[in-house]
Amino acid sequence: ATNGRPGAAYGGFFWRAPKEAAAPTVFGPEATGEEAVHGARADWVAMCGDGWTLVHAGATATTRRDPWFVRAAEYPGTGSSLAYGERLAVPAGETFVRRVVTVVADGRLDRDGAAALVRKAVAS
Repeated sequence: ATNGRPGAAYGGFFWRAPKEAAAPTVFGPEATGEEAVHGARADWVAMCGDGWTLVHAGATATTRRDPWFVRAAEYPGTGSSLAYGERLAVPAGETFVRRVVTVVADGRLDRDGAAALVRKAVAS
């Protein structure tokens, strides 16, 4: 992400959703739209297409909250972005852990529905 094109933000967990005639809707707990959610540090992100919803939640509390990677207009994809604006240094011999809980649901959920799924999935 930090060595690619500006705003690329690749790196980390990524889910490519099916491309449909219309771009999917993207939202988080407090933001709506690709530009508002891409790069946001939020507890979860949702993408809704034609009859489906994909929700990712960062279920592990860490000292560093990774931003979300989001694409909707060009192609539908979401995921975590480990090195959104700066490199993520991992000292030799050390590890770091990220956990991303993913829920795929039938139908188009609204913000409250996505948040309810997140609470249920993260508690499991």
